[in-house]
Amino acid sequence: MTTVTNDQEDENSRARPKSEIETNVDAAFPVSVTSKISSIGLYALQFVLLMGAMAIFFKGTIAEARYIPSSSMLPTLQINDRVLVEKITHPLWCRKYERGDIVVFYPPEIENGCPDNGLLGRFIPLLPENPPAFIKRVIGLPGDRIEIKRHVGVFINGELLDESAYVKTRPNYNLKALGDIGGYSRDGQPVMPFPHSGEPIVVPENQLFVLGDNRNASADSHVWGFAEQNRIVGRACCVFWKDAWIQNLCAKLPSPFKGSGHGYLRNYTQSLDDHRE
Repeated sequence: MTTVTNDQEDENSRARPKSEIETNVDAAFPVSVTSKISSIGLYALQFVLLMGAMAIFFKGTIAEARYIPSSSMLPTLQINDRVLVEKITHPLWCRKYERGDIVVFYPPEIENGCPDNGLLGRFIPLLPENPPAFIKRVIGLPGDRIEIKRHVGVFINGELLDESAYVKTRPNYNLKALGDIGGYSRDGQPVMPFPHSGEPIVVPENQLFVLGDNRNASADSHVWGFAEQNRIVGRACCVFWKDAWIQNLCAKLPSPFKGSGHGYLRNYTQSLDDHRE
């Protein structure tokens, strides 16, 4: 059997005339065009990778947006509000958490039955959280002695805390000892982190006592105890979206813009209801 060398193959390929299909393809897609397409695809891939890396870095180290799904922080934060959570001042400038700060954090395992979702959840955008993070207000700092009196308010080291700026409903429960902390988790399971303890409520080192502004509709430190500082995602620094802002803006639009869209939506919704019937 005769073996054809590479030189012979190249000579044969040069000698063979191109078919009509090959000629048409070369005419339709010159080398310059195909090389440009390849370059554009490479640039697009590099851009996507760069944006992904920047998003991971920004979310994990600088700031992220959070959505308010519940009424536990009323009246300060409404349902559907969007807040910006900054993560840079505490680790970089050693800013300590202060009383009155609103923080996003993962609650203790006794509340959710599972630990936080670690580095993946803190860095990768749009990753579903399990457990979900909570947002509450810092009330007690390490070393503070906490007491809550029904229909009166929160006492810090024996002094009543002035919360008139953000609390509209006084608590309907008493807390004096660690054994008084308890309630039900989000899964409906009874929670008693310090059963039968008569010791006073003193915030341990590296932990915080946090409460929702809506005192009687919030799963917080009066239910599951203290929040660990190493489970804090960041500090809510501003609200950048409120449904009320959009509603007020729509109300100020000229009538052709304000009325026609709503009428169309009503008619469309009615037609869907009729179709379902």
